[in-house]
Amino acid sequence: MKLNNRYNQVFGKIPILGMIHLAGQNPLKRALEELALFEEEGIDGAIIENYYGSVEDVIATLETQKRKRKVVIGVNILPNEFDQSLLLARKYGVDFVQIDHVSGIYGSGQLDFEHYRQVKRESPEIIVLGGVWPKYYHPIEGSDLEVDLRVGMQRAEAIVVTGAGTVKKHPLIKLGDSEK
Repeated sequence: MKLNNRYNQVFGKIPILGMIHLAGQNPLKRALEELALFEEEGIDGAIIENYYGSVEDVIATLETQKRKRKVVIGVNILPNEFDQSLLLARKYGVDFVQIDHVSGIYGSGQLDFEHYRQVKRESPEIIVLGGVWPKYYHPIEGSDLEVDLRVGMQRAEAIVVTGAGTVKKHPLIKLGDSEK
């Protein structure tokens, strides 16, 4: 995998990332505890996501990240809200965002690439980790994973590979290993 210069500046390698879902009675307290644990265990980065929480919970967590952490912070606003994710990344000095999907056509639609390109142009320093055929999205009939991966690699600095759902095994074919 050839990594771009900005990616190398931030990560220097293929990172191990943890996900902060903002769950529980006090999502901010829990997020801070999880971030401390990620640091202790040597995790490279953490994605702050509104999966169980709200956008306000994401903002509250990002606002507490004034001090320099060993863990690189990223943000993901669901569902596929790339413009809001990039805006928050700029505002809070976050190095990367995750976007559910950057290519492919799904039963729920597709990325408005022109709008994405315009928003991304305003934030060239922010790394985009983009999904292709991600969990919870269903490619339309006739979709081609190989084509969608090639397109995705042109739209994001790294491709996010997911399985069929949270905590489910990843299909090896999506990892580029069709032999296993």
